[in-house]
Amino acid sequence: SGTLNSARFSGGKVGQVTVGSTNTTKTVSNDNGWYDTNLTGSITPSASSSKVLVTVSQYLYCNESQQADARWGVKIFRDSTQIYIVNPDNASLGLYADGGGDKIMGQMFNFTYLDSPSSTSALTYKTQMRATSSSLNGWNAQGGGFYSYITMMEILA
Repeated sequence: SGTLNSARFSGGKVGQVTVGSTNTTKTVSNDNGWYDTNLTGSITPSASSSKVLVTVSQYLYCNESQQADARWGVKIFRDSTQIYIVNPDNASLGLYADGGGDKIMGQMFNFTYLDSPSSTSALTYKTQMRATSSSLNGWNAQGGGFYSYITMMEILA
């Protein structure tokens, strides 16, 4: 009939929104490992059928003085489970410095992931970072007092 009945659209409503933030600087070490960024947030879904839309705005900074390529990697975790990764070994990653002189840059990276945790327990989301470089001069998250944010939005099914 061309008329849409609202009863046909029962899912997809926002149940709750929580936000975590930090401006505490976290510097990476020289071992090419993954490090917590100090960015965390929590949400408790109201139904096990709910999804959680996780949006990360992660500020990353580098002051790179070596003559080689340098890239960031970022992971999102739900509790201890990795749910998303931007692989630093992939040259298409946004924060990328190629060889030839000093690279000094800071950038806010934004990632969104729709998680299906199947849980009504409290969930903690966090990010980790990794830099591919042998010198790692001043590589950090939230450097210079910049903030990073993680937003968790419950989507009711």
